Amino acid sequence: LPVTSKPLFWGQHHLSFSFHPPCEGPSAMRLVGLWWLLLWIQLCSSRRCSFCLLELKGGIPTVTCKGCDRRVYSSTECQRKDWEPGGIGQGHKLWCALECGEEDIDFEVKHISPEKGRGVVALRDLPARFKILVDGELESGHAAMHPAMLNLEPSGGSFQEKIDLNSFSKAGGESVVCPRICRVNHACDPNAALIEVDRTWILFAERRIAKGEEITIAYRSTDDLSSPVPIEESREVLQIKWGIVCPQDCMCRDKFRTVVIERARQLNIQVEASLMSLSSAVAAPELGETVQGVLSDAEELLQLADKYTLSLITRMNVLRDAIAVAVMRKATLAKAVEFARQRFEIAISIGGPEWVEAETSRACYESPSEHKNYLMVDKLIEKATA
Repeated sequence: LPVTSKPLFWGQHHLSFSFHPPCEGPSAMRLVGLWWLLLWIQLCSSRRCSFCLLELKGGIPTVTCKGCDRRVYSSTECQRKDWEPGGIGQGHKLWCALECGEEDIDFEVKHISPEKGRGVVALRDLPARFKILVDGELESGHAAMHPAMLNLEPSGGSFQEKIDLNSFSKAGGESVVCPRICRVNHACDPNAALIEVDRTWILFAERRIAKGEEITIAYRSTDDLSSPVPIEESREVLQIKWGIVCPQDCMCRDKFRTVVIERARQLNIQVEASLMSLSSAVAAPELGETVQGVLSDAEELLQLADKYTLSLITRMNVLRDAIAVAVMRKATLAKAVEFARQRFEIAISIGGPEWVEAETSRACYESPSEHKNYLMVDKLIEKATA
């Protein structure tokens, strides 16, 4: 090969290369063959722009993030729009140093079935709690600003039809669209879930996801303990908005699991009501027994979460309440620290170190005396017996 060569062109993208054989003879020929093989693999690899979803010709990006060396773009303009937090992209500035999945490396979008259409499939084994995809949110009124909206289902549909199909409501009732995450299909027994971190949405693995396995989330959660919505109503919403009809053997129709979820929901109500009562309690010697009873309920709830694989978010919420109870007495302070440690490990792995849930869990784990409920019941008991 010559020392330099003219660029190879594929559309707007090009590749310049040079090669210096370190030796002559058969060894040099083998190295040349290996070099051409690697070049061919790169050219056959398909990548999409991490912002606009434009397919990059020959898999060769115009711009690659120099920080993570994984995120690619079709132009410097796409990279600029994707970089700053609070914009219409991922806000990659916050996520560049963290281990997050990327399309065409960790997962791909492909046809799943005539009923589902396209979906997201793992390209490698993904460990539990792995941040598969981090996506910025768009308010429905501003979604037209994002070029990736054109790639969404329904294919050939109007812009409003794409909004109607892919938008979802946040806790405050605001309707938003995540142009990359909305390509993930529904399952009542999902292997992934979503959390929001400062108007950014993270798709994380609830459990290990095998290579070739479709990545799914629950459009309507079946184990949200804070939601009193009957499962029948959730199934109706799935059918009306997305045309999803749960089969007779679907997990959401499992009567035993429904009983377990209802038991967990009642325990959750008891724990939260008791927490409110203890927070405003007056001095009384029997408060110690009350704390022990609430803590027993919380521990039973955690056992149910483990045995029946309730979502990590549900487990985090239960751990939060268990910490708030256990930290009230010196006798149960070690349990509070252990609960905080477990919650911190979940929070930092799925939301990153800057997530407020990770920060508060770390604070309680390292300095339980900073918790607002610290030894509160012990002080009330001491006051009552003084």
